[in-house]
Amino acid sequence: MTAAFFLICFTSRLIPVPFVDRAVFVSVAEYLLSGDRLYADVYDNKDPLFFYAVAAQRQLGPAAEYLFELLLIGISAVSAYAIACVADRVGIGDRVRSGKVLLLAVPLLLTGVFWLPGYTTLPGTALSLLACALFLRQKMLLASACIGLVAFTKLIMLPLPVVFCFSYELILWKRQFSRQRFRRMTAGFLAVCAAVAVILLSRGEAAGYLQAQKNNFLYSNGVLFGNGTFLESFVSHLRVMFLGEEEKLCLLFSLIASMGFSGFFAAQPGIGERTKAFIISSLATCVMAVIVLGLTGIWKHHLQLLYFSQTLMLICLAIGLGSKDLGLKQMAGLRQRMADALYAIAGYQLKPGKHLRIRVCAAVV
Repeated sequence: MTAAFFLICFTSRLIPVPFVDRAVFVSVAEYLLSGDRLYADVYDNKDPLFFYAVAAQRQLGPAAEYLFELLLIGISAVSAYAIACVADRVGIGDRVRSGKVLLLAVPLLLTGVFWLPGYTTLPGTALSLLACALFLRQKMLLASACIGLVAFTKLIMLPLPVVFCFSYELILWKRQFSRQRFRRMTAGFLAVCAAVAVILLSRGEAAGYLQAQKNNFLYSNGVLFGNGTFLESFVSHLRVMFLGEEEKLCLLFSLIASMGFSGFFAAQPGIGERTKAFIISSLATCVMAVIVLGLTGIWKHHLQLLYFSQTLMLICLAIGLGSKDLGLKQMAGLRQRMADALYAIAGYQLKPGKHLRIRVCAAVV
């Protein structure tokens, strides 16, 4: 069954096809390998570390593009499991069940209907999840370094891990230790920013990078959305993102349902302090993801931005599946509905004859 899961989910689907946007990314990377400067001699509006990564993949050969996608999904799944283990360590949940669910469900989520191989969101999501896992394990310098990498890989994702870490630390505020942790986080983030700034300046790409960010802002608030007030533009972005197609509505409803369950879980009296802080921080991250989409979302694949916060929701659900505090071990029907919700979060419709890989993985669980 594990072999079937791998073959269905992680073989040809992960190979980036040089078509549409990916063709542009590959073309820019080839120009970089030939000696051109990003944003100066060759231009695209994506962030520099993403293009450097694509250039490295092209240099290493065709298999490197597939392996890079597989590596990112592996990092995301393992990071999600590590995050769940921190909650499990304080006495909430069943590690075996939650671990199995997450190691299967997180790859499903990240390669859901809005995902495209070889695009920019998956690297940002993997780095954000890794940052959160390191943060919860008190590896502040490494966590902040990952957040710094997010800033130059997928800039619009930067608020998400920042909001999660800040919210979690604020809820569990301990004056002396929290200030020290914030100082270490700031130092790590600034160190990465300084290193990337040096690279951009040495290559003559810094001015072009800043102009690209300005262009991105103008593009996301252009003629399609920029003719009214700020609120009208914000609502227009969200309407385009969540309405008009069945898959978008499915993702919207799964977002609402998962946030509702997480809020219910956090309100239970037996939930540990750290677990409650994790759930509240995850909810804050979901809200921030919706805000970012309201400011920047245009195309359907931009909904991948929600996959990071939805992964945090998956962790809440996975913990809840085995939680003794909710008495779910005696409520098989509710547990099954929660297991269904874990996969429905990915935005799939669980209809007969559709999405075989979902049914295979549900059978494994």
